[in-house]
Order: sequence, then C-alpha cells, then structure tokens
Amino acid sequence: KVLSLSRAFLKYDICPIHPEENQRSIGIFAVNQEGWTISNFAIMRLGGSIVTLYATLGDDALVYCINQTEI
Repeated sequence: KVLSLSRAFLKYDICPIHPEENQRSIGIFAVNQEGWTISNFAIMRLGGSIVTLYATLGDDALVYCINQTEI
C-alpha cells in the first residue's frame, strides 16, 4: 500500500518538491486511521514531511499552518 501510494503521489504530482526548500511536503486533514499512517509512510519514503491538520485546530490555525508551510 505504501509503495503504491508513494508512486501515485509522484505520478500525479500530488507532493511536488518545493522549489526553495528542495523538499516535499503534504498536508493531511483527517482523523487518525490506517490511511493516515499509510500516507505518512508514503511521504517519508519520498523524503518528504507531513503537515498534520485537524478540525479541532480551528479555522485561524488551519489557515496559519497552510500559509506557513506553503502546502
């Protein structure tokens, strides 16, 4: 599952390399579950990082996180 998802991220350019940071990052807005963990490992396999976003953060915090990480 992890290998297939990491390949899909590359194929569909879902997690591109940030031009200034030279690193991949992606935001995940989800409750903790198996799919979240698989996504985390798939991104790590590509040398990237995950920005975790939760509904409990509130709108202002979500906007701040998205802007700060440029996802």
